[in-house]
Amino acid sequence: MTKAKFVLLIIGLLTLFIPPMSLTAQDDPTSDDLALDAARDVIQLMRDGQGDILFEHFTPEVQAALSADQAAMIWNQLEAQAGAYVRELAAVVNHVEGYQQVVLTLEFESTAATGAAFDAVVVFDAERCIAGLNFRPNFNPPLAEATPEPLPDYVNADAFTESDVTVGEGMDFPLPGTLSMPSVGDGALVPAVVLVHGSGPNDRDGTVGPNKVLRDVAWGLASSGIAALRYDKRTLVHGAQMAALTNLTIYEETIEDAVRAVELLHNTPGIDPERIYIFGHSLGGLAAPRIAQAADAAGVPLAGIIVASGALEGTLDQEISRQIRYLAELDGEISDEEQAAIDAADQVAAAVSALDENSDLNALLFAVEEGETLDPTLAAFNSPASYWYDMRQYDPLAAALAIDVPMLVLQGERDYQATMDGFTRWQTALANRGQTTFISYPALNHLLIAGEGAPNNQEYLVPSHVDAGLIGDVVTWIKGQ
Repeated sequence: MTKAKFVLLIIGLLTLFIPPMSLTAQDDPTSDDLALDAARDVIQLMRDGQGDILFEHFTPEVQAALSADQAAMIWNQLEAQAGAYVRELAAVVNHVEGYQQVVLTLEFESTAATGAAFDAVVVFDAERCIAGLNFRPNFNPPLAEATPEPLPDYVNADAFTESDVTVGEGMDFPLPGTLSMPSVGDGALVPAVVLVHGSGPNDRDGTVGPNKVLRDVAWGLASSGIAALRYDKRTLVHGAQMAALTNLTIYEETIEDAVRAVELLHNTPGIDPERIYIFGHSLGGLAAPRIAQAADAAGVPLAGIIVASGALEGTLDQEISRQIRYLAELDGEISDEEQAAIDAADQVAAAVSALDENSDLNALLFAVEEGETLDPTLAAFNSPASYWYDMRQYDPLAAALAIDVPMLVLQGERDYQATMDGFTRWQTALANRGQTTFISYPALNHLLIAGEGAPNNQEYLVPSHVDAGLIGDVVTWIKGQ
């Protein structure tokens, strides 16, 4: 396995949020310099393997969810797959709703070889306690002056305007978002689409490496007279609170906020409330039938749903395990590290399959033969038992059959994450549903971007845009309803 392949492998696995850890209070808790120093201290403790010291400062809630051994292994897992730590490339402090968010861009041996890096994101509250911590890949570290990004041909920047909005304003977990509104005459009503992210703490643009999937879709739709609302995901904005939930399900992660976004559009001047759609990408597509059910129950029924790269062939935990194996086998050989990751993922999937409503997932995960261990950073793919039990009970095909709205299912034939086998399974199951359109694209990958050869995650590093043909198909389908 190449080093670059190793770096990409951990993207979906190493997303860990650690709510509050107390540091020594300073005279000025709002000082950006002190916040930077404190964030660097946290990273140094992790580099030194002093998980026991970190653990002593965790709140009781975090101590119940994260052991000292797990805390100590986070950095080890990162370096095992990304190579040895090299240096800090950049540091910035952001102020968000009374919190200080410190982003340290870190270079490792393997990321340096690919021109990438990792961001360590540390969030402090007013008392200099850690309210969140996660690592995320950064494919555009500040190593060179950025060049202007060319727009895809289907975007006409003069055809729409953008404004800042808040999804769920005045409620718990408010989310910043962007509304792309077509420029039309006074009194005209336009159709609108809520864009729903895939798994992980995604931003409103659906950023993966240098690519911005949801932004491309939003701009393409808005250029053609269809409003589009995109927003930062709850696990990105409120990661600490989400990590503390012991009863987390996909409802709290994705569905509730999608419905709130629909409600926002229902009350937005210029939007036709009878023509609001969901465009769900990846996990968002898998959840789209359930979002439609929840929107109907909330009194804001949808005009239709669009499932993009969301037709899975198995359960979500099984798909993650399959993807890890697929990536490991790409170069024709499986290293010891890759085999360990495969074994751990298979073990998680087996434990999830044995869940019932009252299961202790950790007990299942660690019920192994003496001498065997499961890497804690892979445990349940960083989600509680409640999440996986809920996903095991959710049948998207049954939900699709239970809703009475038009449905468009889009699939890239070069997608190794949501495969053509899953697409065919959905076609068969929904063959007699009516109001259901299936379209596949020979050259497209999971990001709805064209490529060549065996599908792989390294192509996600190549700057590109969502396929123009797919954008055109979505526009035509919506306007044809």
